Amino acid sequence: AEYMGRVSMERFLQYLASARVAIDACVFTLTEPRVLSLLIRAAHFGVHVRIITDDETRTNDGSVVPALQLAGIEVRVDNSPAHMHHKWVVLDHCVLLNGSFNWTSQAAGANAENIVVTNTPELVAAFAHHFEQLWEAYGELARAPMRS
Repeated sequence: AEYMGRVSMERFLQYLASARVAIDACVFTLTEPRVLSLLIRAAHFGVHVRIITDDETRTNDGSVVPALQLAGIEVRVDNSPAHMHHKWVVLDHCVLLNGSFNWTSQAAGANAENIVVTNTPELVAAFAHHFEQLWEAYGELARAPMRS
C-alpha cells in the first residue's frame, strides 16, 4: 500500500498508465487534460475504460467528460439531486486508488488532497463490486454526436 498525502499528478498518471486491462473510475469531477489524454490513449490500446461521474459536474466549465464520450469511452452519471461524490479507481481488477483527490489540476496543484493505493484483495473486490452496482444503477449517458 502507498499513501500519497501530497498528491503528485505525475505519480497519479503513472498509476493510471499502468492499467493494461481495465480502468473503472468513480470520480466526482474530471477536468484535467492529461487524464483525458491518458484515458483516450488507454482505450485506444484496448484497455476497457468506464467512468462514473456526477451529473452536474460533467457539464461544468473545463469538464473533459464530453471529450471522453466523443472518444467512445463509456460514461454513466447519477442523475440525482444528491452528488455522486466518490473519488476512486480500480485498475486491472487488482489495484485501488481511493481518496479525496478529484481529477483536476486544482486538486493536484493547490488543494490539500490524498490518495491511498492498495492491492489488498478484499478492498479491491469491495470497490469493484460497488462499481458494478453503480454501473447497473446509473443509465448509460447518450453519446455526444460525432463531429463531421
